[in-house]
Amino acid sequence: MTSFKIVLLFSAIFIFTAKANNNLDVIYSKNQEKTINNLDSIRSKKVTFQFEDKTYTGILDIPNNKAIKSLIVLVPGSGKTRVKTGKWNYELRKNFNHLGIATFAYDKSGCGDSEGEFNYNQSVENSSNELLAAIQELRNQKIPGSQNIGLWGISRAGWVCPLAIKSDNKINYWISVSGPNHLDNMHHLLKTNWTIKGNTHEEIETLGKEWLNGFKIQRSGGSYLEYLNATPNLNKDDFIKQLRGEYTEEKFLKFQKYLIENNIAIDKKSGLQIMLNDFEKTLEQINIPVLAILGEKDSQVDWKETINLYKKTIDKNTSLTIKTIPDCNHFIRTCETGGFDENYKELFKKGLGQTCNSYYETINSWLMLNNYWAK
Repeated sequence: MTSFKIVLLFSAIFIFTAKANNNLDVIYSKNQEKTINNLDSIRSKKVTFQFEDKTYTGILDIPNNKAIKSLIVLVPGSGKTRVKTGKWNYELRKNFNHLGIATFAYDKSGCGDSEGEFNYNQSVENSSNELLAAIQELRNQKIPGSQNIGLWGISRAGWVCPLAIKSDNKINYWISVSGPNHLDNMHHLLKTNWTIKGNTHEEIETLGKEWLNGFKIQRSGGSYLEYLNATPNLNKDDFIKQLRGEYTEEKFLKFQKYLIENNIAIDKKSGLQIMLNDFEKTLEQINIPVLAILGEKDSQVDWKETINLYKKTIDKNTSLTIKTIPDCNHFIRTCETGGFDENYKELFKKGLGQTCNSYYETINSWLMLNNYWAK
């Protein structure tokens, strides 16, 4: 059932915080649709929806001069969104529009014009319900293509999308990019990047154990002093400081409160947080076509574990296609190391860091094979 092979090519998609050229900007007014510069392949307008008494705002892209076969909702990863700028994943949106597929993306709460405050610790369950509210509004408005909705999601969306698919049997397909397994990926991210930075095996083992011990103290209600005493090397590490800054008592207590109030589940074998209970069962219940794309230099998620998980679960009941791309990082961009803090300006100078044509070719071929495009 699985189509699985290694694709020998370079690749990349635009990281959410990457800057696009100014001529790709989209300018919006409240009541008018504006085209993106003079490109006649795409037109965009603002669409709003309600969730938990807040108004969320997004961008709907409609292909020009094409029959619209489907609508793809773009689901982001962790962190704040910048959909309002019109630059976010512009090339990807344009690619879908060329195929006669409309796209919709929206800003998270507290980002762009969406109301409320941004919550970095928003649960994946809540994000899934937010996504479902957006999909329902698209259907209520009878947006072209909304009779055949698919999902594209990156990273954290690999937890969000399966929950939405489980709740909404009218979602027709899913494109998963850099999807994680069922566990929190921070421990993997740290150890992989310490390796990239040249730490010795002994140093990595020491730092990794301190991170796990510190996490255990924090989630079990231990004090900040206990935490500091258990993590002397970790707190001096430059990379962990880069990720979280100085880990003050205020930060410690804030995260501890979140962990305790949410009664997080822990994997007994690894000591890591289980991001979704019964995740394997949720994946097994998926009965729509799935395309999974992963970069082989992803330092943020364990892409090999994701492949094993998907083949063990999704492949049981539906068509699963897996593509891995060498020399590509978490964002499917060409890279040297795939490190979390790899400098894109330096990569650009070396002819790297760009979106690989094969990324779009893989997506387009799959969409055409499954007849989701407008011929």
